[in-house]
Amino acid sequence: MTITLCGRYSLASIDDLCGRFRVIDPMIGFRSHFNIAPGSTNPVIVAHERAEAVMMQWGLVPHWTRDIKEARRPINARAEGLGEKPMFRDLLRGNHCIVPAKVFEIVDRSTNLIYRDR
Repeated sequence: MTITLCGRYSLASIDDLCGRFRVIDPMIGFRSHFNIAPGSTNPVIVAHERAEAVMMQWGLVPHWTRDIKEARRPINARAEGLGEKPMFRDLLRGNHCIVPAKVFEIVDRSTNLIYRDR
């Protein structure tokens, strides 16, 4: 079995962000989405002065990128190697966010089966 990393996720119950993450002003009116793909823009929770829900695009633009349009944008990474890779090493020290998700979808490349992890 060849498992890939998360390639899609679903977000349900956006109104629950207030209680669950102590977000003062959640994305009122933002509807639940299913099958959220890399590159799409969705709410994440960040802490500035307080917890806020802000819209962000899924994918990391490396700090050394000169042309954002041509940048290779990884959508995920394995946790065990993050501290050693230049693209992620500095991000471990700060710039954290929470991606509220109901379900993560993982694909088994050898069988093309989709596993949904809640």
